[in-house]
Amino acid sequence: MFTVSVIFWDITPLEAVKAKIVELEQRKKTDPITNYMVAENNGEYILEFIVSDSSDGEMNTVEVDVHYYKQMKINGRIANVLNFYSCRAYGDDIMPFIQSIPEKRNAWYEGMSNLKLNPKFIKE
Repeated sequence: MFTVSVIFWDITPLEAVKAKIVELEQRKKTDPITNYMVAENNGEYILEFIVSDSSDGEMNTVEVDVHYYKQMKINGRIANVLNFYSCRAYGDDIMPFIQSIPEKRNAWYEGMSNLKLNPKFIKE
């Protein structure tokens, strides 16, 4: 899944990343697979994290999310743009999926950081 969100608010991309990290730290208390990494380049941030869903002591789903945060000016207003990529594995596919993450990571990061999105909104 890939999503682009444009958020008009008064926080920086770094503050948005830190808020998500607080959420992930809370999740670690009940989801032992939860982990994350942050990369920064010229005020733009990539937050990659892994989470899982379990029941009866068995992992049912593992999800890796890559969030790419950057600030832009859109129609004269400061906005944070969040590009969000998510992929999941279920059941027997979980371990091969987890093992494949390091080889996929560079492609994910390059794909996110090389997007040339320039959102514009129609003025009413």
